[in-house]
Amino acid sequence: MKLFICHASEDKDDFVRLLATELRRKHEVWYDEWVLVVGDSLLQKINEGLRTCDFAVVVLSPSFFKKKWPQNELGGLLALEQETRKIILPVWKDLSAEQVSFHSAIIAGRMAAQASEGPEKVAHALQIAIDSSSRTREIDGSNPVITEGRLLNAKLEDRRIAEQLSHTEEGTRLVLDSITHLYDSCARIGNELRGELGISLSRTTDFDDRQPAFVIRTRQGWVLELELWGLGLNFTHETWLHARLFNISGRNIQTTQGPIAEWKFTPTFRLRAAVWKDGKRNHSSAEQLAQYLIGLLLERIKRDLDAAA
Repeated sequence: MKLFICHASEDKDDFVRLLATELRRKHEVWYDEWVLVVGDSLLQKINEGLRTCDFAVVVLSPSFFKKKWPQNELGGLLALEQETRKIILPVWKDLSAEQVSFHSAIIAGRMAAQASEGPEKVAHALQIAIDSSSRTREIDGSNPVITEGRLLNAKLEDRRIAEQLSHTEEGTRLVLDSITHLYDSCARIGNELRGELGISLSRTTDFDDRQPAFVIRTRQGWVLELELWGLGLNFTHETWLHARLFNISGRNIQTTQGPIAEWKFTPTFRLRAAVWKDGKRNHSSAEQLAQYLIGLLLERIKRDLDAAA
């Protein structure tokens, strides 16, 4: 399998070179420091690598989006993709979901490995994606049954891996990492929206009892409470995130008649990252779930304002 690594030069020393070395253990890797020699035509060599690669590992970072050349490479890769042949494997480095969405909505909608996990774990996550995608590639374009069967096989394999992780300590750690990210994202968004909403935050970070809690309160009397339940030391299959929305209108939260609305989210895994679902939708990241939940809170406040107008 041949992998093309698309990146900004600023990310070489602290991540990309180490990732390329990990990937080289199993694959032929097109990495500029190993491929280009004095006298080569840079454009010709890169175009050759783009055309002949099976997959492209794209390391997205602030530096990547500041430079024209890496973005041109990404555009070329997107043009090479087909509906049944996805070749771009994104890695996010020092980026939030909003930043990626701002530059590329197409890429933001894909599951991505996180550089913060380190080169070895990123390489492992990319290998899972490569194995899964390879099984879905169409052998006979005139036979839709083969294509459909391979897509089904890929989904079943994804489910098998998720089920395996749900009974391991690694799965527990991935869920706790995701919850930490969720709470961090909620806090960041809440702080940005303080203003007239008068948002205040409280947070419990004692993960030993497996019930971390996060609460957002607004001046208008709305309270959004998040709590994790059922997480074991080495299992996640009984785990769920409980989100409850109250309107306390100046009263203590314990004296309310109950939540105005509540939601239950359960974790699963894709590319060795926790993904949250509520039966109706999948949230591909903790960041997106944070945006969704605070969006529900803002929607309730808007209803109140519209009713009072």
